[in-house]
Amino acid sequence: WWKFTRFLYISIERFNDTYGTNLNSLVDVYLDDAIKFGVTPREDIEKFVFEKCNSMYYELHTKTNTWNKFLKEIYDEIPEKSRKYSFKKYCEIYPPAERFPTNTQHYALWTRYINQMKLGTNGLPVYVRKFNEVKIWSPIKEYKNFLKKRYNGNIDKLNEAYGPTYVMGRLYKSFDEIELFPIPDIMFYDFVKKHKQIMRTYIFGNYSTVINYIALHGHSLWVTLIFIVLCIASSLTINPMAAYALSRFRLTYANKILIFFLATMAFPAEVAMIPNFLMIRDLGLLNTFGALVLPGLANGFGIFLLKGFFDSLPPELYEAALIDGASEWKMFYSITLPLCKPILAVMALGAFTGAYGAFMFAFLVCQDKSMWTLMVFLYQFQQEYGNFMIMASLVLSAIPTLIVFILCQRVILRGIVIPTFK
Repeated sequence: WWKFTRFLYISIERFNDTYGTNLNSLVDVYLDDAIKFGVTPREDIEKFVFEKCNSMYYELHTKTNTWNKFLKEIYDEIPEKSRKYSFKKYCEIYPPAERFPTNTQHYALWTRYINQMKLGTNGLPVYVRKFNEVKIWSPIKEYKNFLKKRYNGNIDKLNEAYGPTYVMGRLYKSFDEIELFPIPDIMFYDFVKKHKQIMRTYIFGNYSTVINYIALHGHSLWVTLIFIVLCIASSLTINPMAAYALSRFRLTYANKILIFFLATMAFPAEVAMIPNFLMIRDLGLLNTFGALVLPGLANGFGIFLLKGFFDSLPPELYEAALIDGASEWKMFYSITLPLCKPILAVMALGAFTGAYGAFMFAFLVCQDKSMWTLMVFLYQFQQEYGNFMIMASLVLSAIPTLIVFILCQRVILRGIVIPTFK
């Protein structure tokens, strides 16, 4: 009934304006009061009774002759009914009790009688008086009658046993104020006793759902972690070695190679996506880490950035190392890499963000669910849940990038400032 009134009137303000009442909530609109005092139209009550209410709460107040007419209609339609229910003629069947009968034979007829009453005004037989014959049995009525009998109709004894209500903080003035489900009291008591748990549920509930979904479905966390490690490792090995070769050996065609590398940046990643997919498919690397790592193994911008930094290093360092008998690998490992840590940190952060945020190409070359990256899995998650869960997933997905940026902030700033000095 409360859901029904909430659907019809939406808010208590609208209900009060319509019927001139002064209620605090739609929860206060009881069906018994609506029927007794007419606070809602008869049409609304009938609609609820015959369309929403369970027939187990019906009370039939029908007359014997009306019931006999109904039985006559049944047996004229289906003569076998009389033999099925072991009755010689319909007039021998007594009207059922007010509540639905426990006897199977009577219950079948009683239910059919109720169902005919639900057909609507135009479809009802002439002998059915519809709402006048039906009353609603309410647990609150039985509860009030139970308390009246238990305390001999003395409200003071009831107050002495139950005490004041939680919300109003006062005693009952009459048995009519008693509620079987005192929703405000229950909600207030539940909030007082469980406010910490409620706060945790509303603050962290969505986040825990996202974490459970990611942790229990697939291997996206492990796939993404391995992908990130491979991308960072390849970015910090292939790019520095290529840039060192172009800078250290002063090749006559070094500029042409750099232009070739930079030319790849002139086209969006979507242009190379299909050729990369076809090449990876022909190599038989679909749904493998090779499909994720190989297309970005070397980065033209990273090589260009590192070469410019290597060119700014004093050549005297390498000359002194050569005099001491150091090899090219020794000079690269002991001199060049330690001096370019800020640039390497910037490249590592770029490799991390690229691998962590990989979605379209990662889904294209790894369509097997066991090889989905985290972003692909979060996209699938967003198709199944509402906006509130989507926002929670986006917040959680941004945390790793924020942590890495904060930890590398000083190194990144050095990488921005140091290349400006000669």
